[in-house]
Amino acid sequence: MRYALSRLTRAARAALAALAGLTPACGSGTGQHQRDAAIVAKDIAVPTSDSVLNPWLAEGEAGATILSWLAPLGGTRFALRFAQYDGARWSAARTVVQDDSLFIHATEIPSVRAIGQQRLAAVWQRRIAPPSGEPGYEIRVALSSDGGGTWSPALTPHRSPRPGGSFEFPTAYRTAEGDLGLFWIDPRRQTVRPKPDTPNDVDYLGSRNMMWTTVSPAGALGAEVEVDSITCECCPMGVGVSGDATVFAYRDKLVRETMPAESLRYELDVVRDIAVARLERTDGAPTWRRTGVVHQDGWVYNGCPNNGPAVDARDGRVAVAWWTGESGDPRVQLAFSRNAGRSFGPPVRVSKARAEGQAGVALVPGGAVVIWLEGDEVRARWIGDDGRSGLPTAIGRYGGRHRLAAPIRTRTGGLLVAWLDPRGRLTSRRLVVGGATPGAKMAIGQSP
Repeated sequence: MRYALSRLTRAARAALAALAGLTPACGSGTGQHQRDAAIVAKDIAVPTSDSVLNPWLAEGEAGATILSWLAPLGGTRFALRFAQYDGARWSAARTVVQDDSLFIHATEIPSVRAIGQQRLAAVWQRRIAPPSGEPGYEIRVALSSDGGGTWSPALTPHRSPRPGGSFEFPTAYRTAEGDLGLFWIDPRRQTVRPKPDTPNDVDYLGSRNMMWTTVSPAGALGAEVEVDSITCECCPMGVGVSGDATVFAYRDKLVRETMPAESLRYELDVVRDIAVARLERTDGAPTWRRTGVVHQDGWVYNGCPNNGPAVDARDGRVAVAWWTGESGDPRVQLAFSRNAGRSFGPPVRVSKARAEGQAGVALVPGGAVVIWLEGDEVRARWIGDDGRSGLPTAIGRYGGRHRLAAPIRTRTGGLLVAWLDPRGRLTSRRLVVGGATPGAKMAIGQSP
């Protein structure tokens, strides 16, 4: 099932278009805002000058940063490539896989990430032809023990039969044990059948559920664990790890407990707020326990928002940033947790104008930096733990509604961000917090 705007009902398309309407950027502000911290951005050279798709950033080994992307090779053929940044320069680009089956979507992002010394894991999706006849896609994982010089044969982490739909939004991270942790939206509870009146289209009956597993550096698969039995089918997820605390955030789909499973549809008018689950272990077995929603926005929507939460965790602190269209006021919000995701404080509004979302977040001393899309700009803002905030700062122009690569802390200080400009060219910036907040600049990164 490919979730795009063309799959929404006419009413849902109109609603989403209204929510994401473009407006002029806000001014820089005066008064107290000028005395608070602001974002300073510096251009960073990128490892490719070609037009690419789906850039993504991940933490590498020993403070390095990994940038991955999809490179068009002509026709339907693409390559998943990556390079590493040591704080001064990029390594040469390397290729993980290239063929004509790679699945391409603006918000479903492949990635490469470090899981140990010289050990990397790559995650992507490929198109398949399922028995139902409706085109679909599955998740693939490959492993490298030599820094990406060679890769293992790809494996499929999900083991359930596929009665309908596709395996969506793979979200990967390094576990506290040094394995690859992986979430995805799973179709095992869903059935696909042709619509009676329009045989060329299909109905998706039942719910999608959220699944999780692990892959060891040797390729051994851990147990499949269900995180939630009913979730929003078309929004990316976020995960953060701090010591033994692993916090997962996703857009939930809150339906009546009495609703029959066969009545569930992805385009239902339901509340789609952001939920959090924490990894716990019972008698040594991993269990994901839902701790509730980050905030009860109460946003009711019929369709596919294609806008999920971002998470960062460090030393028991957790920050979750997300987009909501509640009350016809599309905005980006941020909430902090000081107890490893067990509970969250009240949300802070990050965006000032009508935002398109695709938020990313990184914790910094005393607060967090959030990036998001607004109008035709990528914007960034510092939000303090105590509720103070810096200026919303435009750091570049973007093209399309693709996701922004979440900010990553660099070895030499500051944050690295990446996105595609209006020409489809890769853009990267290094961000530091400046302004009058005492110690903020040097605590977060060196001044560019």
